[in-house]
Amino acid sequence: MARHWPALHAEGLTSDQPAVVMAVARHPGVCLEYCEWLSWEAVQHAHEHPVVREIWDAMERIGRVEPWDASYLVPPPRA
Repeated sequence: MARHWPALHAEGLTSDQPAVVMAVARHPGVCLEYCEWLSWEAVQHAHEHPVVREIWDAMERIGRVEPWDASYLVPPPRA
């Protein structure tokens, strides 16, 4: 996972905000990574990019990779 966000960012697919990676406390061995995609088109392009594809394939060899839809998430209100 250490190569994932840097590769996405180098290809101009994510914002400058680094990805957040967290372990899921109640499920040992499960991690969650959140990154800010620049657009839906960037997500689609990632699926076609050979460097990103190589990283995803390596991640899938280690364990199950399940994308999740965070489109319902919004920034918190500013105080």
